[in-house]
Amino acid sequence: PGAIGKRGTYEKTVVLLVARELARLVNEQPGMHAYLTRRADYYLPLRKRVEIAIERQADLFISIHADAVERGSPTGASVYALSNRGASSEMARLLANKENAADLAGGFTVSGDEVLSRVLLDLATGDALNESLILGQSVLGQLGRVGRLSRKQVEQAGFVVLKSRDIPAILVETAFISTPSEERKLRDANYRNQLARAILEGIKRYVKEADGRTTRFKKLRRIRALDDRLVNQIAAGEVVERPASIVKELVENSVDAGARRIAVEVERGGLQSIQVEDDGSGIAADELALALTRHATSKIENAEDLHHIASFGFRGEALPSIASVSRMTVFSAVAGERGAQARVEGGSMPEIEPRARQPGTTMIVEDLFFNTPARRKFLRAESTEFAYLATALRRIALANGEIAFSLRHKGRKVFDLPAGSETISEPRMRAILGDDFANAALPVDSEANGMRLQGWVSVPRYSRSQRDQQHLYVNGRAVRDASIAHAVRAAYRDLMYHDRHPAWCLFLTLPADAVDVNVHPTKQEVRFRQQRDVHDFVRHAVSAVVTAPLSSQGSELGGRLPGSGHPGSGEPQPPAGHPGYGHPGGGDRAPWGLASGQG
Repeated sequence: PGAIGKRGTYEKTVVLLVARELARLVNEQPGMHAYLTRRADYYLPLRKRVEIAIERQADLFISIHADAVERGSPTGASVYALSNRGASSEMARLLANKENAADLAGGFTVSGDEVLSRVLLDLATGDALNESLILGQSVLGQLGRVGRLSRKQVEQAGFVVLKSRDIPAILVETAFISTPSEERKLRDANYRNQLARAILEGIKRYVKEADGRTTRFKKLRRIRALDDRLVNQIAAGEVVERPASIVKELVENSVDAGARRIAVEVERGGLQSIQVEDDGSGIAADELALALTRHATSKIENAEDLHHIASFGFRGEALPSIASVSRMTVFSAVAGERGAQARVEGGSMPEIEPRARQPGTTMIVEDLFFNTPARRKFLRAESTEFAYLATALRRIALANGEIAFSLRHKGRKVFDLPAGSETISEPRMRAILGDDFANAALPVDSEANGMRLQGWVSVPRYSRSQRDQQHLYVNGRAVRDASIAHAVRAAYRDLMYHDRHPAWCLFLTLPADAVDVNVHPTKQEVRFRQQRDVHDFVRHAVSAVVTAPLSSQGSELGGRLPGSGHPGSGEPQPPAGHPGYGHPGGGDRAPWGLASGQG
């Protein structure tokens, strides 16, 4: 029966009532569920209570008791946690002995090698013990709002009932049932409800704080399958870094769909809304919901297709990832169909309804990270985010001269690039990289062994103090590759100062099976099957252009060599007397040569 009060109140009766009330309150909380180790008046061994918690895959273990002493009339609640190093006080030691002795009274013993048990306990519960102390202090603080505390800190001792492996576990002594005034409180349903609510509030505060606390204990939790919405939000962490990431993914989808016109409109730098509209092939009404499902794609069908990827997208992760962290609307139509619209909020099931439109797709993404505020805090200022977004769109436009691109911010036109007749287009290059680069650019067009290199490289006299005008595309995809950057640099060897960098925009085309684009979450890196061959091909192709006689370079450029008064620099020179005059690092401009129109 446990302890018995002077008025005949049984501890086992009142603590069961408190536990039932706590379970009722917990079950009213969204995302929480309580399990009782016993529901009626019968004895349950301490170890069995722990086993039930483990079987139920519990996240927390709360053992509720009422304290008692033989002499005196102490009052107040207290909270205890496990200790594998001895009791934190004499009172804790005595209480642990009393509670553990209950198994002996019930005919059960705790057996096993004491040294081995302690070592195993250290290994299994080290982090859980720390979490137990945090949980205990949270509950203790709330109990102090209901009544007096007999202990203001969480005490520790070797309670068998708290040896619950990797589960934070505490023992709550609600009151001293041996003290008449406390016994009277425990008999009061109102007071038991207050106790249960205090314990619940302590649990809730612990859970809230634990969400923001990284602990090794959290990594040791049991393996479980995550729900689809959470999986998509995790995937969004790789795919959706900022508004620019969304524009990149959606515009690349439009390019894959064969669009000839792509219009992007954003509000507040993309933080409030992003709209991407195209005249591509569109999405069939009966496939619209599937398109918002993870790993659903029209780009590949089997593992063999991964070796011949010719499209930007292929994983089927972008749309569901974006939809999981925003309010997203998609309306689309294919030729010969009326069209349909889908709405998704925070990864919910899409709502599909008919909506007429011309063939093509419009994607609207609003309130980015509305349901993951921690992610939103890491975004930069509106103007900075828009600058990233505009750069991402220009980067795609640079490699797709046959497609018209437009960008509007806050209702104002930022740029409008008309479609040309060629994918790699000199007018598009000039519009995006600027006249300074275009006037100092030498065309590159070389083929060998199934590879082709096109684009432009700067004359040696046009150089930069940074690598901010080096742009590489592999099979039309903007990527970073240290090997190719090294090859280009090697081509300029002995042609410019060692602390200067060439400017270039190169498009490398090679068979799809000769390059692996599935090596980076954002697909910004690739792996070449024959990397040495690619390196040597690029180096020789660029070297053949930049080492041509200067006279032929000047003739081809019409004699316009920016910065020709200063060897080794293609940047405008400040007037004499300026602090930057004659200094190789003076006069750098912003990347892409587009400082205006950023809203």
